[in-house]
Amino acid sequence: MDNATLTQQMVQAGFRCSIITVHTDHTSKQVNRLRKQIGVEYRGASGPLPSGACLLSNSAQVVEATLFMCAYLRAAKNPYVDVDVQAVMAAYRVYTGYRSGSEVGLATSAEALHIDRAWVIAREYRSKEVVVRICSSRRCRLPYLVSSSMGHRSSCPFCSAVAERDRYHCDVNDAVLTERPVAELLELAARVQDLAGWGLADDEVVKELGLSNVEFLATRRLNAYGEPARQAMAKRYSTGSALVRALTRSNRGVAERRLA
Repeated sequence: MDNATLTQQMVQAGFRCSIITVHTDHTSKQVNRLRKQIGVEYRGASGPLPSGACLLSNSAQVVEATLFMCAYLRAAKNPYVDVDVQAVMAAYRVYTGYRSGSEVGLATSAEALHIDRAWVIAREYRSKEVVVRICSSRRCRLPYLVSSSMGHRSSCPFCSAVAERDRYHCDVNDAVLTERPVAELLELAARVQDLAGWGLADDEVVKELGLSNVEFLATRRLNAYGEPARQAMAKRYSTGSALVRALTRSNRGVAERRLA
């Protein structure tokens, strides 16, 4: 495909200038001139492009990125070698079509990916800054994306978003106590400990970190365990809600009265 055609396709797809110039020999001035000629307005964010880790900072964003990546890996020829911009555009159309025709957008708190961010995810996958992991739960086994900087401190976003139910559980046991994944709770536990060490009162820590009462109690109890025990918990519990339930099974009412 010639550069003029590719440039026009990328402008119409909504890419920012800096990404278009990476894949074509057109300058930013030429790209902006073409935008005006064909009447396309750039609707993406300004400033530097985010990193893959920023785009995978919570479960809802991981779900969005994973939906795009599943389509991209089917379309891309050599995703580990180069960013296949044609595959990015094709996968983005599949992603937005699937999202608009399903309840995914209603089920997560994240906005739909902009095509610039979809391109970043493809780029980070090529450089292995973002990797695909398969959920270890036999009930799930779904693939999901994780930043390589997270190491093993990640959990399946699909399991985290679902409260497992069976006929032996009552509604109280089925309640989702937190939407935060296990890895985030472990990080928050360290921050809770730091803030407490700086002299902040419990209610100040809760407000500073945006924690619920039950999340605060769970992080405090996590800090009572050593690092090996906390890592064992991270492997044992597939969702943050399950971990919180295990840590706060007793004395939950005491914690809530304490912070009331």
